[in-house]
Amino acid sequence: MRLLALSHNLSRTGAPIMLLAVLSWLKQRTKSDSIIVSQGGGGLATEFAQIGSIIRLDHVEASIQRPWLREMTPWLANVVTRRNRKDVERKIAQFAPQILYCNTIVAATSITSIRPRNCKVVTHLHELDNYLCNPRYANAVDTALSTTDLFIACSEAVREKFISVTHVPENKIVTHHSFIADASPSSEMSAMQIAEFKRQLGFPEDCRIVAGIGTISWVKGSDLFVQLAKRLRHIARAENIRFVWFGRHGEEEKWQIEYDIMRSGIHDIICFAGERTDMQRLYPAFSVFTLTSRIDPFPLVMLEAGLAGLPAIGFVGAGGVQEYAQHGGAQLVPYLDLEAMAQQVVELVRDEARARAIGAAGRASVKAHFCTEQMAPKIASTLLSLAA
Repeated sequence: MRLLALSHNLSRTGAPIMLLAVLSWLKQRTKSDSIIVSQGGGGLATEFAQIGSIIRLDHVEASIQRPWLREMTPWLANVVTRRNRKDVERKIAQFAPQILYCNTIVAATSITSIRPRNCKVVTHLHELDNYLCNPRYANAVDTALSTTDLFIACSEAVREKFISVTHVPENKIVTHHSFIADASPSSEMSAMQIAEFKRQLGFPEDCRIVAGIGTISWVKGSDLFVQLAKRLRHIARAENIRFVWFGRHGEEEKWQIEYDIMRSGIHDIICFAGERTDMQRLYPAFSVFTLTSRIDPFPLVMLEAGLAGLPAIGFVGAGGVQEYAQHGGAQLVPYLDLEAMAQQVVELVRDEARARAIGAAGRASVKAHFCTEQMAPKIASTLLSLAA
């Protein structure tokens, strides 16, 4: 199968990670060939380049860097841009893809400009209300609806929301849950390494850590994580509980979070530690994983925490966490009910046997339902059947 993969970027976030996993499996197991077309760059560019050649659409539009040259020859950028577009069209035409695999609704705006004639389109949905009901993305949703032959939803929550918003026929959308590799980290953390890791965070080496992971944003609820720590500040200090958040951020978002922490007087119990590429190795250092996301289709970090045996807490109605919780790996509390989430955190920290039981259920569910060997063949079968 020849696959033209279209992504909004190559960042180390959920949708691009899933695309990379699917393309890697297809290359290894079915000998499929791929070209990756991306609207932007990101930290996974090297990994994607090992799968196939990359076309960066943001590089197609010419940018004349020298102001004096740009002013003297305004036509030059248009000439270069037209030449670049022709080169892209020629390369895709020579490749003759059977499937255009669009990885997000956001990327759908580029479907019509790169889709060859007679090429089937599959759009993988990783979006909920913040995209599907947002006027900013109306054009992307409309383009996806008018060009896509089959939609793949990463969770039942996404499938149900997409049908209710767009009224797409139910036989035009299937659910294949997001997945992770069933693999242990390259090196386990020893007790001494865990203690040292805690010291690096500025925490006591014998503390229990409540973790949150994701891009600092309203959607991921990083502000709610701060409020959770504030609610538990007295218990946290008395019972040696600490809070740490990992994830990338912009300067403005980081300043806002740090301001809230300072004004709340909780800088001694909470830390925002930035982005890490070795998160799977760190999970054994945590006691509880909190999903403070307001909207999250089916978070991969939830699956990673589950595979590590870490109990999770999330909100009812926030997305795919409910489907994961059905298997026993997470506790649910009412939407944005931080008091209820705080109570669950304390109970799990205090009751280690219950926390281990929930963590064990999570590990079993990930291995049984949400790992590469279970889900990748289903996605591959869907793509191959459409390409036939």
